[in-house]
This record gives sequence, C-alpha cells and structure tokens, in this order.
Amino acid sequence: MTAASKPVSDHRGGPDAAAILATEHRSLLGSRSLLWTEAMSRVLAVRAAHTATTVAVAAGTAAFLVVWTALFLLERHTLDPLRRTTSRFSTPPTKPESTADRRDAKEEG
Repeated sequence: MTAASKPVSDHRGGPDAAAILATEHRSLLGSRSLLWTEAMSRVLAVRAAHTATTVAVAAGTAAFLVVWTALFLLERHTLDPLRRTTSRFSTPPTKPESTADRRDAKEEG
C-alpha cells in the first residue's frame, strides 16, 4: 500500500472520504471568495458611478447659481441709473374720482 491509498479513517464514505471532503471544502471556499470579490467589484463600480453623477449634478447646480447671481447683479447694476431718471413717456392720468368722493371733499372744505 502506498501513502496515497492508505485509509485515513474507517468512515462509511470510504477510506478517502476526509480527503475528498477537504478538497471539496477548499473548492467551495474558492468559489465563494471569487463570487464575493465579483459582487463587491460590481457594487463598488455602481457606487462610483452614482458618486460621479452626484458630483456632476452638484457642480452643475453650483455653476448655474454662480452664473445666475452674476447676471442678476449685472442687470441690477445696469438698471440702477435708470431708476434715477424720469420716464420719457407720459404717465397715464389717474382714474378720476367718483362724484360721491368730490361731493365729500366739497363738504369738508
């Protein structure tokens, strides 16, 4: 008898049952490790894409606010001198008072 075929135990699965189970156990551990690594790499790739999208949206929002604020201030600066001038167009006359209002004003005065 050689050392490879020497029975390890008197197990009912045969003389090499322990060696077969140990080999199968290592194979399952390797498969589980490979599956775990693959799953985690996919999860991390999705998270990286999500993070990149979030950063891009935040940067776009910040850029929009900066441009909007700059345009708002420019518009305000441009319109300031116009606020101090009189209009070139005549202002429409105010609505005439009703006759009751005129009567009340005459009675008071």
